[in-house]
Amino acid sequence: MSEIRRREELSREHLRKARELLGLTQEEVAELIHVQEGTYGAYERRTLVTSDALIRLRPVLRQTTDYLLGFEDPCGLSPEERLLLERFRGARFKDLQDNILEYARLHEEVARGRQASGRREG
Repeated sequence: MSEIRRREELSREHLRKARELLGLTQEEVAELIHVQEGTYGAYERRTLVTSDALIRLRPVLRQTTDYLLGFEDPCGLSPEERLLLERFRGARFKDLQDNILEYARLHEEVARGRQASGRREG
């Protein structure tokens, strides 16, 4: 399979994943980017996304244009991680961010503890 064909398939897959991650239907995305539902559906099935549509899709699907074009995130983030990071950055309450960071630290400590105990047992 050629690189171009592979990239087209990944682009369609990434569009679908990004939409589903946000819990949106094809109809809802089409409405948000001002195209017919069939047009957006074709983007996920077979048609290359126009640059105009891509510009409108990026903020709606909350992913980079590179990701929507079939490339992986340069930072190695999954779509779920990118959305979580965006929501974290958009948190309006400092306490909420502090709580999330504390949870992440505790989770990391537990994970390290499990790894250490696994090494001792092995």
